[in-house]
Amino acid sequence: MEAILENKQLQGATGIDLYRWGFRIKNNPLKTYVDMHETFGDMVWMPWPGKTCLFVYHPDLISYVLKENHVNYTKGGQYDELKPLLGEGLLTSEGELWRNERRVMAKQFHNPAIEDYTKIILDVTSRKLNMPSGEFDMAIVFNRLALDLAGQIFFGADVDQFSESISEGLTYEMEKVNERMRSALNFPLAFPTPENMKRRKILKNMDAVVASIMKNPSEGKTNVLSSLMKSGEIPDKQIRDEVLTLLMAGHETTSNLLTWITWYLSLYPSWQTEVREELKLTGKKASELTRKDFVNLPKLRAVIDETLRLMPPVPAFARMTMKPDVIGGIDVPANVTVVCQPWVTQRDGRWWKDPLAWTPERFIDRPVLRDDCTFFPFARGPRSCIGEELARTETVLIIAKLVELYEWTLVPGFVPEPVHHLTLQSKNGMKILLKTV
Repeated sequence: MEAILENKQLQGATGIDLYRWGFRIKNNPLKTYVDMHETFGDMVWMPWPGKTCLFVYHPDLISYVLKENHVNYTKGGQYDELKPLLGEGLLTSEGELWRNERRVMAKQFHNPAIEDYTKIILDVTSRKLNMPSGEFDMAIVFNRLALDLAGQIFFGADVDQFSESISEGLTYEMEKVNERMRSALNFPLAFPTPENMKRRKILKNMDAVVASIMKNPSEGKTNVLSSLMKSGEIPDKQIRDEVLTLLMAGHETTSNLLTWITWYLSLYPSWQTEVREELKLTGKKASELTRKDFVNLPKLRAVIDETLRLMPPVPAFARMTMKPDVIGGIDVPANVTVVCQPWVTQRDGRWWKDPLAWTPERFIDRPVLRDDCTFFPFARGPRSCIGEELARTETVLIIAKLVELYEWTLVPGFVPEPVHHLTLQSKNGMKILLKTV
C-alpha cells in the first residue's frame, strides 16, 4: 500500500486530513464526493483504518471495474450490513449463488413479463393517482404508489394493510444501514443497543409480512412470487430473500426518481406542457399506453434520463478487489473498496455540456448506450440493476398519467434537501401544489 501512496499519479489524503475527509463524507456525502474529485482528480486514495477506499471517476476506469474485469470484484463487506434484512438476495449474494440467482430472476424481467406488469402498472396508477387539487407531499404519494406496485408485481398482493409499517420499516432500516456502512465501528445486531432492538423488531415484522403472503400466494395473477414458487428452481428461504430485495430496491429507487422528476417539472413548467402535448399526439390516454408507444414519447423519456443524470437513484456503487489489480496503470491490492459515483461522473463537464443544468433535450438525440460509463444510473456490467426496464416502464406510465391529470408548482418557499441514504432521497419530502387540468 505504501507503493500506491508514493505513486505521484495517485492523489489522496493522509494523516489528519484523512479523518477530516471521512468526517465530511459521514456528514455531507454528496458535496464531499464532488469536492474529493475536484481536489484530487480521477483516482482518489483514502486508506481509512479498517477500510481502504479507491474512488474512481473517469468513465474508462468505471468501465474497467464494473465490466471489463468484473470477475475480480465482489460487492464488498459493506453490503453485509443489508443481509439481516435481505438475506442472500441478488443485491448481497456472491459467486455461484449469485450467478444462479441472476439466471433465475432474469426470467422475471424479460420483455413478455414486463408487458404483463405494464397492465398492473396502468391499473394501480389509475386507481391510486386520483387526488383532488391541493397541496401534497409527492415523496409520500410516490412512495405509497411504488409500494403498491411492488406488492402487486412482486407478491401479487395488495399490501395496503402493511404499507405504513413496511414503508417506515424500510426507511428506518436503510438509514441505519447507511450509517453503519460509513462508520468505522459497529455493534453486532445481536448486541442489545436501543437501535439494534428497534432494528430486530422491524426485521421480525418484515419477515412476518412476507411469510403471511407466501402462505397464501396469489392465484391467477402475474407476479414474481407465484412464478418463483411454481418454478421450484430456488428454495422458499431464497424466494423470501429475492422478493424482499425487489421490494426494497424496486419501490425505493422508483419512488425517489418520480419525486425528483416532479421537482424538475415544477421548476420548468414548460416541460409539463411539452410532455402533455406529446402524450396527446399519440392519440391515447395515459391509461391506454403500451410499451410500443414509448418510441413516440421522446420528450418524456428525455425528462427521465436527464433526471437520472443529475439525481441518480443510487449515487454510488461499491466493489471490492478480490485479488491485486491494475486500475488506470496503478497497482491496487486485494480487499480495497473501489467506489464509482454516478453523482460525480454524470455531472462532469468533460462529458456533459453545461453539466449542472437540467436540459432534457440533450437526450432526445443522444442514444443511451449500454457501454457508456459517462451515464450509468443503474450501474453497468453483469451486476447492473436487473429491474432497469421495469423501473423505466413504471416511470413513463406514472409521469404520463400525472401530466395528463395535473399541472403543478412547488409550495412557495419549499426547497428540497437531497440526502444520500443508499438511495437519493429528499430529506424534507417534495411539497407540491397540484391543480387538475
